[in-house]
Amino acid sequence: MKTKSLLSIIILFVSLMLVYTSCEKDDDSNVDSETVASVEDDVFSEELFEDVINEADNGISSNKNANANNCRKFTIDAGKITIEFDCDTTILDKQFTRKGKIHITYSGKFLENGFKKTVTFEDYSVNGNKIEGTIEITTKLNTDKKIERTNVLTGGKITLADGTVITRESTHTRVFAEGANTIFRPRDDVYEITGNASGTTAKGKNYTVTITKKLIIKGNCRVISEGIKEITVDGVKAILDFGDGTCDRKASLTVDGETKEITLGKRG
Repeated sequence: MKTKSLLSIIILFVSLMLVYTSCEKDDDSNVDSETVASVEDDVFSEELFEDVINEADNGISSNKNANANNCRKFTIDAGKITIEFDCDTTILDKQFTRKGKIHITYSGKFLENGFKKTVTFEDYSVNGNKIEGTIEITTKLNTDKKIERTNVLTGGKITLADGTVITRESTHTRVFAEGANTIFRPRDDVYEITGNASGTTAKGKNYTVTITKKLIIKGNCRVISEGIKEITVDGVKAILDFGDGTCDRKASLTVDGETKEITLGKRG
């Protein structure tokens, strides 16, 4: 009986040690909450500035009937459009409340070779997050005769509702893979995005981003559904994989060979 009791105690002790070791390993995970938060800041800021580009496109392409949309007020002059927002929009079950103005100056014909536009902000916010900066957009036809746009963001700044700040500079090339011939039907658009970005996270960490596999955004989804980013935060390198094209906010994050599935879009 004593032998059996001793054996039971030993088995229980070993089991507890295994559980402790497993928990300790999870706590020491390379994919920690700080890394996830930094990646979330990058994706969040990119989503907000991409949303502005989409709004500017819609404003230019539909300005003849713009004021039919009663949550956006359009002021139209030669080569200039101002859009004043007081709108709620839902994208993948996430609500966007836009307020304030974006100013668009442009030259040339929309989406034709040589078309240029500049987007700036006036007291503009989304869900209480104030957005600042300047976006310069230049359009050309690439070697495949597809519409290609270079979007350069300078002085990008998002002041969050809690007072913390995310900064961002980026240069992205956006190719119309599908839907360029149906500009009044944005839901059939497919964009391919390459390029890089840099800035600081809400916690003041420096980050850089390189798109290593082109990002895919579909008009009927409006979030990144495919592609890979390499994100370096204060010297820690992470690989963010957006998946196989499924329209959701799930992605896999890999740090030092360890991978964790995360859900994006929780901020803001």
